[in-house]
Amino acid sequence: GKARGLAFLTAHMRRFDFSQKYEKINIDVPQFAVIATDVYDRFLEINKLRLKALAAGTNEEIDELFRKAVFPGNFTDQLHAYLGHHATPLAVRSSSLLEDSLFQPFAGIYSTYMLPNSAPALDTRVFQLLEALKLVYASGFHKEAIAYLKSTGNRPEDEKMAVVIQHLIGQKHEDLYYPSFSGVLQTLNYYPQGSMKREEGMATMALGLGRTVVDGEKALKFSPNRPNILPQFFDESSILKNSQNHFYALDMSNSESPLESGEGSNLVKLDLKTAESHGSLDHIASVYSFQDGRFRDSLFEAGPRIITFANILKWKSLPLADMLKDLMEFGKLGMGCEVEMEFAVNLPKKSGEPADLSILQIRPMVTFERPHLVDVELAERGDKLFHSEICLGNGDNIEIKDLIYIDLDKFDILKSRQVAEEISEMNRMFSPEKPYMLVGPGRWGTADPMLGIPVSWNFISNARSIVEVGLPDLYVDPSFGSHFFQNITSLGISYFTIPPRLLEEKMNLTWFKNQTPSSESTYLKHFHFERPFIIQVDGLKGEGHIWRPGYYTPDDEKV
Repeated sequence: GKARGLAFLTAHMRRFDFSQKYEKINIDVPQFAVIATDVYDRFLEINKLRLKALAAGTNEEIDELFRKAVFPGNFTDQLHAYLGHHATPLAVRSSSLLEDSLFQPFAGIYSTYMLPNSAPALDTRVFQLLEALKLVYASGFHKEAIAYLKSTGNRPEDEKMAVVIQHLIGQKHEDLYYPSFSGVLQTLNYYPQGSMKREEGMATMALGLGRTVVDGEKALKFSPNRPNILPQFFDESSILKNSQNHFYALDMSNSESPLESGEGSNLVKLDLKTAESHGSLDHIASVYSFQDGRFRDSLFEAGPRIITFANILKWKSLPLADMLKDLMEFGKLGMGCEVEMEFAVNLPKKSGEPADLSILQIRPMVTFERPHLVDVELAERGDKLFHSEICLGNGDNIEIKDLIYIDLDKFDILKSRQVAEEISEMNRMFSPEKPYMLVGPGRWGTADPMLGIPVSWNFISNARSIVEVGLPDLYVDPSFGSHFFQNITSLGISYFTIPPRLLEEKMNLTWFKNQTPSSESTYLKHFHFERPFIIQVDGLKGEGHIWRPGYYTPDDEKV
């Protein structure tokens, strides 16, 4: 899993001397230790946990079972020895056998816990680390994880969990700890705009800890080959709507019970004023002037602070774009495929000192291919339900006969959590052998319910095609850098995005209004058809079409 990727990175970097080319950046892999799967096996066996965890009704019950369990005594002694030499903040990350593998990355399925590791007593720090390990183990039995395992054709007994204890990258600001910025680098750009090209890759970056990026929240996207092009800032309203307005940091003051409330209990969500008071915006923010509609790359003026990274990308105070281009080639050369890397950067506090860029993780980007099966040359315009130039996937799918549709006329963004619960309930009617298409507004998989539907994997585990419909007052750039989208590509789920300005042109709204649902709830309609939809995606162009059921049957070569 992650440990394998980190071990590869450490060995692969010995073949490169980046310091000769980039004197202003120290590039490395953070220190880490790995707790191997034999400890996991012994832990489950001693406490008889496997069957108990699979029988538990909720994630909370599973967590409580694991919290009460005990580790072998000799293992606890080893952790005492380790923490005696490591008193910096730690990230305790899952590293299962199946994570970050070539064909199914399992990105973000299991838990990560961040620890201040700052309690005065060593015994307290050891207890907290043991608690974090137990909860990472427990996350392998959570409902979301089991649903994802089943959707990939794996069984819970096929999985084993190692754990990576990694030094957390950041700088201390009073009682807070966070890096200058974090990001995800992808060698393949799923969403090229304007002059961008797919093969040139894409970086997604945000102030603070990387949760902003991997959870699909507002962050800056750009191509390292074209760092001055920021397509998400195309007009005044988009600048204010799409720019990052908060960040995450580790709360160092909660040193006695940092895991009391779960995975995010010791992370704090802060506004940009806090970062500015720390001096963290000096090199990454601009001020937007309403008077002349221009950015000012200085914080001395009044106005909204916009995270543009202008001093770095535009004025090259740090050769970051060139560095990211080299890292893309470095990753592809080593793994022999398209890759995704997570990284964090600490900018120097004093002039003349180098910045630190740490590579936190590397995983293959899975590209899933289906053959092209259907000839649609004779299709009529009315047969097409969707057309999009913003798609994930490749090939044809002629297996889906069911559709779950969020009624656009009834949808209310303030009820997005209720919509997610209704989807979860309806998802139980299906299985991997009986998949469905999911159509609805906003960003799917977002952690922010004001951006779209906050579903997790077990909510939509049987969906095999997803259509994101943009509404005039609810449209944000697809978050193709998040864990959600990494797993979509690995499962071969096609994903269509329909921009709001093209809604009537790209979606056959008349067809939807003329269909009679098989069942419905407050916000959802379920349609079943005797013949399948035709879903076609050209992976090279990122273009896709969905054709109505009945246009094609498996017995027909051409209709």
